[in-house]
Amino acid sequence: MFLRSTRYIILIFGVFLLLISAIRFLASQSDTSQNIELFFTQSTGCEAISPPCFIGIIPDESDQDLIYDRLHAAPYIADFGMAQVEFGIRQMFLEWNGQQPDFIQGDAHIRLLGEQVRSIEIETTLMLGDVWLTFGKTDFITVTPFTLWLYYQEVELYIQSTLNCDAFWYSPVTITIYGSTSNDPTPSHTIDTAIAEYCDNQ
Repeated sequence: MFLRSTRYIILIFGVFLLLISAIRFLASQSDTSQNIELFFTQSTGCEAISPPCFIGIIPDESDQDLIYDRLHAAPYIADFGMAQVEFGIRQMFLEWNGQQPDFIQGDAHIRLLGEQVRSIEIETTLMLGDVWLTFGKTDFITVTPFTLWLYYQEVELYIQSTLNCDAFWYSPVTITIYGSTSNDPTPSHTIDTAIAEYCDNQ
């Protein structure tokens, strides 16, 4: 009788620990999703500005002088440089200072057409599943031979992924912020048909 009671107590205690662990995991996932969304929609300088906006820079609106001011004031930019990539098109290369969120690593570029910002591209350590949990079902999905594109119209974010066909939710993503005057992509797929078409071509 004593041994049976002891087993029940251990079992109940084990279930209790599992529940606590699950609650903590869900809370951490919620915090992570919130941090991701805030970074890409309400970063420093964008708190009072509707998307698209990043550190106070607005694609299709901000000019070169404003970019310099915003980059110098940004809390996680160490340095930046400019290069001509095509006639009339220049690209600024951003260097992080280590103060950015953990999910921001790698290269970041600001592309200018003439004197005006056209797009902001940021490499991340995020996976496709992180994006889906944060922003939900995508508005548009487009497939090219080498890339899967997701578009979230409300926050004006394009998600670019080189899909891992064996574990697609773990596929790496790059996030691009375009101006609100950019043409919306044509909705051509659900996530299932997009993955099937992409992986069939690999």
